Amino acid sequence: MLCEEERKQSQRLNHTKRQHQGRIASLREKGVSTQSAELLPTNPNSAIPTQLEDELAMLGQKAIEEKTELEKRKAKDAFDGAWLRRTEIELHDCVKKLQTSPDPTRCLKCFKTN
Repeated sequence: MLCEEERKQSQRLNHTKRQHQGRIASLREKGVSTQSAELLPTNPNSAIPTQLEDELAMLGQKAIEEKTELEKRKAKDAFDGAWLRRTEIELHDCVKKLQTSPDPTRCLKCFKTN
């Protein structure tokens, strides 16, 4: 009976250690330093140390900034694209034709739709 209880307790302890190591590994994958990750308490219900919280907040802010920068770069690339430039040139030419034409209704072919 005592051996069975010791075995169960050993299994629970091993399970807790594996969970703790998994949580540390998860933090490391997110970019948390080894020093800060090692501060993670074994008990998942315990409070997270301030140093670890601060590092996680900093990493979260950095991820948001990187995402924002990527979105800005994508938007810039879209507006710098050849398609948009051609479209703007075509629109400019159509407007110029309409403004200089004595009968603007004859220039409606500029506004054809596909």
